[in-house]
Amino acid sequence: MSLIAALIWATAQPARAQELTAQQQEILRTAIGADGWLTEGMHQEFWAAVPLAIKSDPKAIAALTSYLDRSSVNALRFQRATWSSIKLTLAAKRVTKTPDYETAKEEIRASSLPQERVGAERGVRNADAMLEAAATGRSMSGPNGPFYVTEEMTEQVLAGLSGSFHRYRKLSNPTWIYKPEEHSYPNEHIRILWDGPFARETQTITMEGGKSVPITLLTSRISEHEHVALGFMRFQGRWLDPEGASIRTVAATLTGMGIRDVRPMVTRWRGRVAAEGAGSVRSSAGAINASVRIVEAPEHGGAWQIMAISASSLADAISLRATVEQASQFDVVGIQGTSNSDAASDCEQREDPDRKIRGCTEFIRDNPRNATAYNNRGLAYAAKKEFDRAIADYNKAIEINPRHSDAYRTRGNAYRSKGEFDRAIADYTKVIEIDPRDVLAHLARGVAYRNKGEVDRAIADYSKAIEIRPRDANAYIGRGLVYLKASEKDRAIADFRRALSLDPSDQIAKDALKRLGASP
Repeated sequence: MSLIAALIWATAQPARAQELTAQQQEILRTAIGADGWLTEGMHQEFWAAVPLAIKSDPKAIAALTSYLDRSSVNALRFQRATWSSIKLTLAAKRVTKTPDYETAKEEIRASSLPQERVGAERGVRNADAMLEAAATGRSMSGPNGPFYVTEEMTEQVLAGLSGSFHRYRKLSNPTWIYKPEEHSYPNEHIRILWDGPFARETQTITMEGGKSVPITLLTSRISEHEHVALGFMRFQGRWLDPEGASIRTVAATLTGMGIRDVRPMVTRWRGRVAAEGAGSVRSSAGAINASVRIVEAPEHGGAWQIMAISASSLADAISLRATVEQASQFDVVGIQGTSNSDAASDCEQREDPDRKIRGCTEFIRDNPRNATAYNNRGLAYAAKKEFDRAIADYNKAIEINPRHSDAYRTRGNAYRSKGEFDRAIADYTKVIEIDPRDVLAHLARGVAYRNKGEVDRAIADYSKAIEIRPRDANAYIGRGLVYLKASEKDRAIADFRRALSLDPSDQIAKDALKRLGASP
């Protein structure tokens, strides 16, 4: 167990759900663990053990979910409240608690089973001790020895908890739903369409000559034997020999896993210098099959790493890396370069457009050449339906960084909202020129063509999106709506049914099939 996982677990362990079978409890613990995972097979096994009488009764399902909340999720909520409070405490240099900390603490005490209360109290004491350590800068004793509570550690734990909550929500729903959503990591210049957030950790790669290079990794565990990682490593300056450096970094990454004698290959990937390599090794823990790509990012003073690991076969690792590459976009500029972290945080958050505008405006005063700050403020104006102001900010972002694909996409969305479909299409086309595999741009351009009544072009864009991302329900729904408009009923029904197979809760597909007199 990693230090981060141990720290999460030590804060307050979920109570054992006594009404569940031993196998269900094991699945639940695996799903909500900091290093956890959840597969469709695990979901099916969990719900297969639930009596049919419960599964067919909405009230019984609600009661079961409530029971799971009390026995497990209250512990996660307390962990999140604890680490959110630690984040505030580190910034204030005094113990500072979130408004929900005391409530979450009382809930974990009240919801624990009698035999679990000793552990709950121990978790509460540990949480209070970590808050005090964060305020004073003193070290704490951990499972691997003394450690300091740091901002980096706090962000890693909070990212891990986001994944735990996501997996719990999937497990507690009787219907398995695979629904990729966009996750943006501006500081790593990465955006990805994925079913769930990525955990975050910091590692080092030891290069030839013993030089250590820090890398921030975004990781997602697919199953017990498979996981993927996207990373960004920052250098001082630029690589003098990009091809040679890319090869050496691939080799160093694989060597760090015990995989040697691999000859990485130089490639051009999305117009950039890159290198890739793959290999296998057997250890006492089993087989490791890894596939790695390193991509130079000179404008950010670093490089990206894309990696997939599988215990099954090397072919599976290579295929898994291709999957994560197809789902990823790079070159996202982060909100960096200021001592005013509050303004940066406000400029990044999505909940309050007015607060976002104030934060971005303050950030821009100190960082007038940060394109993403203008783009973020434009998003806030667009959320308030102030599209002309939004477009002005998107224009500024593009002026600063002519390859800022997000700014072209969001400006296209603003033009589309104003009914200026030709301008929207031009912007989406620019995004596709920057990255031909940008799924969101193909989907958005498909919508714009559909709005214009250009059926064939709309179908072509939706079909391309499906080719890139074959499990995206939105692409099938969009194409189905175009087929419906073109009176191609059978094709429309086929697409709506496929969308429902990927997302059984999608109401648009359900309503469309009902209007067409077709069964799901």
